[in-house]
Amino acid sequence: MNSKNHISKLAVGLFALVLFASSCKKENGDEPLSLNNAKAVVSPVNTATITGNWGSGSVSYGTIKLPLAAGDTALFTNRDNSYITAPAGYTVKYLYTTISSTASIGTAQYALATTASAAGVGYNTGGGTPNGWYDYIPPGGITIIDYVYIFITNPLTLVTYVIKVVDVTPQQSGALDRAIIDVEYGVVN
Repeated sequence: MNSKNHISKLAVGLFALVLFASSCKKENGDEPLSLNNAKAVVSPVNTATITGNWGSGSVSYGTIKLPLAAGDTALFTNRDNSYITAPAGYTVKYLYTTISSTASIGTAQYALATTASAAGVGYNTGGGTPNGWYDYIPPGGITIIDYVYIFITNPLTLVTYVIKVVDVTPQQSGALDRAIIDVEYGVVN
């Protein structure tokens, strides 16, 4: 083998190696890819239990506050503290959807939500198109409507929270009653 052939093959090999190495170099603006480019839009999803105040038709149930974050609260009012609303000036909306995971709720769902009445979101009066998170089937049968989400937006910071009721346990003591309400909630990103 002559040295001219050997040098020529070595040069071609080095050129191929440099070409390969430079084609694999990451550019500064490239972002790493995540699995399916997916991420949770409500993260973290928090949980809380609201223990309603004892009351009856003629006795006030008062208001229970759920601290959301940064001084924002959700208000549980009305009968059995079962209506979810917010302080004056906040926007309250609701959405009935097929999304089952609170972590999957995002700004696209918020854009589809309906503005709630001043009373908030509670008992469903909308029939097959729910406008509340529960139905009441006598005697004493509270049924959660799956896939109803309540949104609360702070008017100053524009931070939006989502709340989903995941369980409710009615309690009765003589003429008084209350509800124990379990919720998931978080910031919509």
